[in-house]
Amino acid sequence: MVVAAPRYSGGGDKKARVCAGLTKDSQGPGRLADRIEALLARRLVDTLGLARRAGHAVAGFERVAEAVRGGRAAVLVAALDGAEGSLRKLAALGRDLPRVTALTAAEIGAAFGRDHVVNAALGPGPLSRRLVADAMKLAGFRADAAVVQAASAGPGGPARGKDRLERDERRN
Repeated sequence: MVVAAPRYSGGGDKKARVCAGLTKDSQGPGRLADRIEALLARRLVDTLGLARRAGHAVAGFERVAEAVRGGRAAVLVAALDGAEGSLRKLAALGRDLPRVTALTAAEIGAAFGRDHVVNAALGPGPLSRRLVADAMKLAGFRADAAVVQAASAGPGGPARGKDRLERDERRN
């Protein structure tokens, strides 16, 4: 036995009902840009959190400095609202590394399970490349955001990081 569903009997013009539904909850272009910015920021925070859980990210100036000196850092992350002195020290420390300044200290802290984090570093690999690519997109929406690519570094980090990544990929 086949039973057909009853037809909509709401009356009125179908086109008018559709247009009313679209205009009721529609968002203007400014709200769309805000939503995209929030989603990109969330993606960066999620990428940082994933890198932290995988053991590829460290937070805090001393740990970042240790990772850079040991050659385990491929990307440096600095908070937008961090102190100028801290940003200068980080830039001097990792001259040959890409530097991402696209998130606030609270956003970086959320990735590390803390209130706020000003400095972080990611090791070489796909997560660091994804972070740099997404940060470049976010920099198009945030006025103060920037991604500084070092002359000797690509999105995956300096040459030594890329070589190590290629060796690790060949092993797998």
